[in-house]
Amino acid sequence: MDASIKDNDGFLPQELKIYPDAPDSYLSHLPLNNWKSVLEKDFPVKVSLSAGSYVCNYLYFQLMHHRTRYQYQCLFVHFPYPQEQLSLSLYKSFIEKLLEIVENSDSE
Repeated sequence: MDASIKDNDGFLPQELKIYPDAPDSYLSHLPLNNWKSVLEKDFPVKVSLSAGSYVCNYLYFQLMHHRTRYQYQCLFVHFPYPQEQLSLSLYKSFIEKLLEIVENSDSE
C-alpha cells in the first residue's frame, strides 16, 4: 500500500505490505489479452499489470490472496469517470460483452 494523501481516517500508508507473509504480487491466469482482442473491436480497452497503489490495489490483492481458499477467479476492471465519449450506456454494453466473453471462456 502506498498513498500520497491520507485516507478518511487520517491513515497515510507508505510502502506497506498488505499481509507480511504474502507474496509481493499475484498474477492473474485469466486470458486477459485474448479478451482484450475481442473487446477492443468495440471498446477502448487496455490490460494493466497494476491495480494502482492504494484502494484499488488493496481490494484486488485481498481478492487474489483469498481466491484459492474459496475457489473463485477474480477480475478487476477500472472504468474512467463517465464523460461524453464514455457514456453509461457504453459501460453497460461493455459489461454485457465482458460477461458474455467470461461465460464462454474455458479458463479456470
